[in-house]
Amino acid sequence: NVANINSSNQIVISGTKTGVELAIKKCKDLGAKRTISLAMSIPAHCALMKPAADRLSLELDKIIFETPNIPIIQNVDFTLEQNIKRIKVKLSKQIYSPVRWFETIKEIKKLKVKTIIECGPGKVLSGLTKRISPNINTIDLDNYNNFVSLNND
Repeated sequence: NVANINSSNQIVISGTKTGVELAIKKCKDLGAKRTISLAMSIPAHCALMKPAADRLSLELDKIIFETPNIPIIQNVDFTLEQNIKRIKVKLSKQIYSPVRWFETIKEIKKLKVKTIIECGPGKVLSGLTKRISPNINTIDLDNYNNFVSLNND
């Protein structure tokens, strides 16, 4: 299954170990310039994760959400959302659906966003964002100097 659409020329697949290995071989046979096997502990963003998504959905139903003050863009469909029920559904759906990063960044660009802050380990998303939309400033909080610079401006 397609797990991530990171850019126009970078797609991540997910599934069973055997299935991914077979897909890598087929892609190479068909002329893929580069294939890399990523170390993953789960088959993220594919149908094999649907049971986990169903369990998450049950837990989310127990939580009272407040309507967000600003719309949320969820990468499952890259649309602006403020409806709490749909936000919860999309949170669960993100576990077994492809991450549509390329389209999400294109949507963010349309909104004239100037800066994106990556909150998490590493800076993979910042790098992908720069390749998709070089005019968007990216800050990764994994880099302490960027964090200090953000706080001093």
